Amino acid sequence: QPFLSRTVAEFWRRWHISLFNWLKDYVYMPLLTSAPLSKFRKKIKKKLSAEVTKAIMSIVPTACVFLVIGLWHDVGMRYVVHALYWTVLFVFSTAFEDKLAAMPERLHIHTEGVGWRCFQTVRTFTIYAISYVTFTPKTMQDVIASVKNTFSQFNPWVLWDGTLYNYGLNKANFNLGVLCILFLIVVDILQERCVIRDRIGQTNIVVRWAVYMAGIFAVIIFGMYGPGYNAAAFIYQQF
Repeated sequence: QPFLSRTVAEFWRRWHISLFNWLKDYVYMPLLTSAPLSKFRKKIKKKLSAEVTKAIMSIVPTACVFLVIGLWHDVGMRYVVHALYWTVLFVFSTAFEDKLAAMPERLHIHTEGVGWRCFQTVRTFTIYAISYVTFTPKTMQDVIASVKNTFSQFNPWVLWDGTLYNYGLNKANFNLGVLCILFLIVVDILQERCVIRDRIGQTNIVVRWAVYMAGIFAVIIFGMYGPGYNAAAFIYQQF
């Protein structure tokens, strides 16, 4: 459930866990503990604070990790910008984690409340969504145009004038998609509190198989099939 993360570091611990763990073990840690960076750390730690030293030392390994993630998808300047975006946020949030955690207390914010947790989750998701401005467009020129249009065009009416139905989904399938997303959000929230599969397995056989059959027929009834459907044409085909 990466989209329930409350910090940038937590998001990347949950997102593509196998790839990120591999990069941490074979890219990040070897670079962080390398001889050149170790010598550089000894030189600057006497002159700078612990937080600043930590931030500076993690810049190169973190940037390399996100550059590799970009190259894993494709080669292009937009992936470099994408890597720099996450490097700055990741380094800042991890190096100054203690100071950032103490800030709500100074502002007298109740950090154990549901409202604060929801704010952190929405904040992290928004940071992730902004990063896709550099990731989704095909070229760097498209990225620049997207950013420019974001601040130069104010078109809130596209949310209800039918424009949203011109991007690949008609009204019925768009509404169904929204309902499915809301359903998945509820499932993810429940999954954070318990293992849903185990809970279903502990119910009586009638309820258990009713849930199984509901899931099977949901796929059969609401699945996108028909002319032009190709199961092999998934998102990573473009990379």
